Amino acid sequence: MSLRLPKPGWILLAAIVLIALAGLTALTVPYYRAHRFESEVEQLGGQVMLDSSVSESWQEWAGTHNAPWALGIFENQVWSADLSGTKIDDTWLRRLSCFPEIRHLDISGTEITDAGLAVLQQLPRLAHLDLSKTGACRFPVQ
Repeated sequence: MSLRLPKPGWILLAAIVLIALAGLTALTVPYYRAHRFESEVEQLGGQVMLDSSVSESWQEWAGTHNAPWALGIFENQVWSADLSGTKIDDTWLRRLSCFPEIRHLDISGTEITDAGLAVLQQLPRLAHLDLSKTGACRFPVQ
């Protein structure tokens, strides 16, 4: 019994399909993750603002060519999360570690404590944080 190798054309086709699948996965997984988080926060009564990971030049191109719909898949970064007054606790707050791009976070009026704030060290772009009316009184310093 001899081993027959596939023709080079089939190998090229398989490589193209695998590259296309990898690219599609790289686009859809962050989109799904961000929109799933948005849905979870909205179910709690909070709000999330998403940002696009596309450069301004691409956004301009889409606007001039009537194709802003094509950029929807790139709305995959959580820019802001307003969880004020929701029923989140320290355990739930750990979910934020998956979104290092968060710049604004409002967790006022929640059951967050000092112990839960450690996860916020994993948010390097965090510029605004509202901790009022929580059990937290000390933000952990790196």
